[in-house]
Amino acid sequence: MTASSQPTASDNAQTNLLLSDAHTHLVGLTAQNSDFPPYGVFHVLLCASHPDEWDQIAHWAQAFPQQLTPSFGIHPWYATDSTTEHLEKLESYLDAFPNAGVGETGLDKAHQPRQPLDSQKKLFQKHLELAHSKNRLLTLHCVRAWGSVLELLRFCPLPKLLVHGWNGPNEMVDPLLNHQAYFSFGQHQLTNPSCSIAAIPEDRILLETDGRPEELEETLYSLQRLRPIMTLKAWARRIAENYNALLNL
Repeated sequence: MTASSQPTASDNAQTNLLLSDAHTHLVGLTAQNSDFPPYGVFHVLLCASHPDEWDQIAHWAQAFPQQLTPSFGIHPWYATDSTTEHLEKLESYLDAFPNAGVGETGLDKAHQPRQPLDSQKKLFQKHLELAHSKNRLLTLHCVRAWGSVLELLRFCPLPKLLVHGWNGPNEMVDPLLNHQAYFSFGQHQLTNPSCSIAAIPEDRILLETDGRPEELEETLYSLQRLRPIMTLKAWARRIAENYNALLNL
């Protein structure tokens, strides 16, 4: 596949395992030995967790502009590592890549060692402000902090929101949909007995690997088993349509 032959949803309908990856990391790409795009995908959303990754992500984005969308941010696990210089550099990357998203960012009350919540909130607010002012997609990481996330979103609305690794409570779905949210699922979420995918509208569901590319194909099968209202081929087409809508491809 050449850089000029970007697949569409109809292509996915004919090759039902040609998928998109709505959330991956550098480890998921550098582990591959094949040419890009890797592991049978037509497009990936490549997210940063730490400023140390931004240069390499920019390199991938420049090398494969038709098959990869970058997202630059600082994960809440590293909130106290962030500096004013980092935030200035983050803005410069967003200016250099007009299609780039913001994130991975958010709040996490469970990870150990836990970062101070005040530091996480301040960093998340900076990401929100950048995504709002530059009209960018924001990729959200949230664990046990949905009330705080919604409070911050209320004061800084976004054009689009991608909630990655969704395993939140059903009562959060409608409030997040009001913030233009899409929800991505990996194999870990879809094999969890508490998986809440039934509450998500079909046109807001996406698949992700979170850096584990070997799981993507099985993730599609898991989705179809949980939501058998569509065939595997129809779900592949639906996911492609959702992904193209999210990133305006």
